[in-house]
Amino acid sequence: MIPQINPLIYNFLNTSKKRINWLLGGASAGKSWAIVQYLILEKLCKEHDIGILILRKTKPAVKASCLRLFLLWLNEFGLKFEINKSELIIKIGRNNHVYFDSLDDIE
Repeated sequence: MIPQINPLIYNFLNTSKKRINWLLGGASAGKSWAIVQYLILEKLCKEHDIGILILRKTKPAVKASCLRLFLLWLNEFGLKFEINKSELIIKIGRNNHVYFDSLDDIE
């Protein structure tokens, strides 16, 4: 199966020169999917020595949504990665790391 990429959001992220981009849309608009696909294909596969921090309000929300979605697309694209499940860190490519954390964690 070839993964579906939301071209509207993906192209917006890929061509935007702004440091912060707001993505608006209703539930199931494809925002999260496009962001994860963009981060994997444009950042983690093409750059090196970068760190990406992904936050949600609570740790269970991070695991249930962000981490799960990221792992789904890494597997869908057939990319090799290492995961530290206790620290919620994914290492991929040329010394790239994705950190998952929550806002309710004081540290």
